[in-house]
Amino acid sequence: MKIEKLPAMHVAFVRHVGPFRDVGGAWGSVMGWAGMRGLFGPHTRAIGVIHDDPDITAPEQLRYDASVTVLGDVRAEGTIGIQEIAAGDYAIARHRGPYDRISETYARMCGEWLPSSGRELDRDVRGQA
Repeated sequence: MKIEKLPAMHVAFVRHVGPFRDVGGAWGSVMGWAGMRGLFGPHTRAIGVIHDDPDITAPEQLRYDASVTVLGDVRAEGTIGIQEIAAGDYAIARHRGPYDRISETYARMCGEWLPSSGRELDRDVRGQA
């Protein structure tokens, strides 16, 4: 886990609602959409945005945005949304392993690392949609 200061980012995203272990479909959708439109380049970052703490939110209500940075005038389309992620300090973690175990990474971030870090979630950042 590390803290990184990130600039504001324009992203395309697919919102997943449900257990974090099931976010693979959202990633497949946003990556496929971006790839078909030639939006990948050296600037591209893949960003998972967690809106809810899995320790206090029921698994079927967890919100997660599978996001990729995009440049220029890109418009929302179908299940693809467009949003700005505000500049600021962000907790960065890399998940290694299958999607069905990704909820363990998020649980460690939200349930272990965050409470011991002395930091708090920024509600303004989490609430963007």
